[in-house]
Amino acid sequence: MELDGDPVIVVLTALGLEHAAVRSLLTGRRRVDHPSGTIFDVGYPPRGRCRVALAETGEGNTAAAVLAERAIALFRPAAIVFVGVAGALREDLAFGDVVVATKIYAYHGGRVQPGGFEARPRSWELSHRIDQLARRVAADGTWSDPVAETPAVHLRPIAAGEVVLNSRDDPLSAQLRHHYSDAVAIEMESAGVAHAAHLNDALPVLTVRGISDKADGHKHEADGHGWQPVAAANAAAFALAVVAELAEADDTAPRHRPPVEAVVPRQLPARAGVLHGRAAELAELDTILLGADRGSPRIAVITGMAGAGKTALALEWAHTAAGAFPDGQLHVDVRGFGPDTPLPTREILAGFLRALGQSRAAEQGELDERAARFRTAVNGRRMLLVLDNVREPAQIRALLPGTGDSAVLITSRERLHGLAVHHPVTTVELDRLPRDESVALLSDVLGARAGADPEAVARLVEHCAGLPLALRIAAEMAATRSQDSVATLLAELEQNESTLDFLDLGDDPYAAVRSVFSWSYVALSESSATAFRRLGLHPGNAVSLPVTAAMLDTTITGARRTLRRLADAHLITEPEPGRFAMHDLLRAYARDLGLRLDGPADRAATTGRMVDQYLHTADRAGRLVMPHRYRLSLAGRAIAEPAFAERAAALDWYERERRNLVEMFTLESAGTDRQRWQLAYVLRDFFYLTKHVDSWVHSHTVAAESATRLADRRAEGITRNNLGRALLESGRAAEAEEQYRRARDLLRAAGDDQGAVDAQVNIASILRRRGAYEEALGHLNDGLAFYRRTQVPRKVGITLRSIARAEVEMGRLADAARHAREALAGFAELGLELDMAQTLNTLTRIHLAGGDVDAARATAEQAVNRSRSAGSDYERAHALRGLGRAAALSGDKRLARTRLEEALAILQRLGATAADKVRSELDDLT
Repeated sequence: MELDGDPVIVVLTALGLEHAAVRSLLTGRRRVDHPSGTIFDVGYPPRGRCRVALAETGEGNTAAAVLAERAIALFRPAAIVFVGVAGALREDLAFGDVVVATKIYAYHGGRVQPGGFEARPRSWELSHRIDQLARRVAADGTWSDPVAETPAVHLRPIAAGEVVLNSRDDPLSAQLRHHYSDAVAIEMESAGVAHAAHLNDALPVLTVRGISDKADGHKHEADGHGWQPVAAANAAAFALAVVAELAEADDTAPRHRPPVEAVVPRQLPARAGVLHGRAAELAELDTILLGADRGSPRIAVITGMAGAGKTALALEWAHTAAGAFPDGQLHVDVRGFGPDTPLPTREILAGFLRALGQSRAAEQGELDERAARFRTAVNGRRMLLVLDNVREPAQIRALLPGTGDSAVLITSRERLHGLAVHHPVTTVELDRLPRDESVALLSDVLGARAGADPEAVARLVEHCAGLPLALRIAAEMAATRSQDSVATLLAELEQNESTLDFLDLGDDPYAAVRSVFSWSYVALSESSATAFRRLGLHPGNAVSLPVTAAMLDTTITGARRTLRRLADAHLITEPEPGRFAMHDLLRAYARDLGLRLDGPADRAATTGRMVDQYLHTADRAGRLVMPHRYRLSLAGRAIAEPAFAERAAALDWYERERRNLVEMFTLESAGTDRQRWQLAYVLRDFFYLTKHVDSWVHSHTVAAESATRLADRRAEGITRNNLGRALLESGRAAEAEEQYRRARDLLRAAGDDQGAVDAQVNIASILRRRGAYEEALGHLNDGLAFYRRTQVPRKVGITLRSIARAEVEMGRLADAARHAREALAGFAELGLELDMAQTLNTLTRIHLAGGDVDAARATAEQAVNRSRSAGSDYERAHALRGLGRAAALSGDKRLARTRLEEALAILQRLGATAADKVRSELDDLT
């Protein structure tokens, strides 16, 4: 929101008392309403050329994060400031003192650990720029003019969580002092605000707290002495003084954010053919979705029964209106209705973020974090979102943009009343086609035959009940029988209805669809009918030729012939060459037929062959994606194993089949337990490289359950070890450590010494991240000795690199360099480009720590080249960062800025948290 061209800084408070303290210092106030009902007071601070947008969040990190998201989306501020009171954790803080948070620690009290405390790995640091401004204001001492006397200002860390201390004897007090020994105050909102700011391009955050109690159980006494209003006033005065400095320093302009070329997704599937009888609905959608900006997203829900043509209408309108949404169109089939498991919202968000160019961010964090990233990514862009096949509002709430620049088109068999409670939603009711339009649809396909027997055409329309899906299948079926009259075809359809009584036609409106399905089905040969039923067992939306061949137990040529026959019968479609799909109603119909006509053994055999095909193909691809990895002796066999010409082709196959591969872990058949844990093992290659963390965690969680049912301790240990890595990649270090320890114990019991050592080395990585360097080195050196003894060269190199990383943290630079060079030589001998790039970046870090600029520059340049060869933008960004830091040390600030900005552009595109550090390093150049 533009406010007379002035930059905006958002100031938030938790309590009315704090809000009043800030509000009293603002002049020229006016009210701005957010569509959610939140009220902002917008005014000028006592000095400084900016505007302040002030709002009250209420207590707690969650409420603070939600309101911060709203404020960021509405105002697009230059910074966000939280002002309030806090309890002191240290005796050297006096009542009324001001604390500026140099670091915010997030904690969670009241569950999980014996002391009622769960330490979180997250913390947020004050940017270098704002830190310097705050110190300048504190040293000047003139900021306290509005209050009685100048209190002390402390720039120290604070702790922010969901509960506060009741006394110094509270177990939480001891835990806080143990884990966050440098924290001097405790409060409940800053972690939420900092987290929201971090998700929004690492927006600068300033937290200013006045000390109103001593967190010692005597808060009411302190309140009785009137310390809350004094502390709030002190914090407000100091915060607005820093805001003024921030404006004067021109820090309100976006800094060090090189433009990243916007990714414009075009995800709309093809139109479904000629649309009949929906002119009024198309015009209504124009009015709803192309109207004026109302401050919130324009949302339309097309609702109607199955087969009414909701998706066809949505795609017709979306393609026609695409030009009105120049920033792109996103589409997803939520799978709310049909035989398959609905898509998790977290996975949908991951797909959208990847489509918007934020590949690494897509797999980071829980649902609310991804939703925040998505809202930030679409903020200010005019986009169209098509959310198809939705069952309930909970599936899509997190997918809705936060501002009014975009439009959302939803299809559902339900009215989704709950969505309208919080969002302005307009419903478009899609009824069955009128009789005249139904006749027109059939006549378009049948031509002169329709005019020759209008009575038969009218009866055929009645059988299709005005449902476009049934009408289209009936029309296409009739078109392939050009020698027969409409009356002859109608008689055949009516005979099919009477013989297939198990379909329970009755007065059910869906009977029309099933009736037409049966017409196509009974015309199939026995082999094609069997194929149709078997394909209904596939859990995904599109199936390839090799997988079809496996399910049908035939050759590729035989599978292609059968699929063509099914396509001619209009029971499947070919949305892209070599991939075939079914409407969800057809898939449900096929499964129903299979349950009635095929025995359990036949269905289990079909499922087993399908999983085998995916398993063996994934293994073949994995051998190119991640060479030198230990390979399992796999269960089953593949009907057809494609020969991937190169690594890129293998990766392309993984991406195309990823959803189907993950769907293998939704199967209920316990007969595939062995294949499933092995498939998870094979997929680890792809997940590690691409960081599809959701799929990684889900597949390996199910695989661990499969291995447990098999009572195979080695399989379970291997799976849990890889699950630990997936959890670590998703930021769940405590859960990762638990899986590593369970894996180590299982593998020891199974007699797998190398597997147990692998798990122990992984535990060392947790210890290193925790700062327990000596303990980590002990485990790493034990692992290194084992790998040398058993001659596993790649793991020797990986462990040497891990040792070097621990040693550089401990200041043992000579040892770190020696170990890193040895690792590099081993990787070079094996030809492992990615490992070489990672190790060169480690060496660059070592040289920089030792002040050897020339050596750092040389290794960083090599890392850039190796990263390109490996196809890793992430490692290339770190190599560019190394070049930037080397240039800064040599005094070439211009070159340093260029390299760091290049690194930042890549890391921002990837959504990597390392972008924060690079941005801070750019600030330090000024």
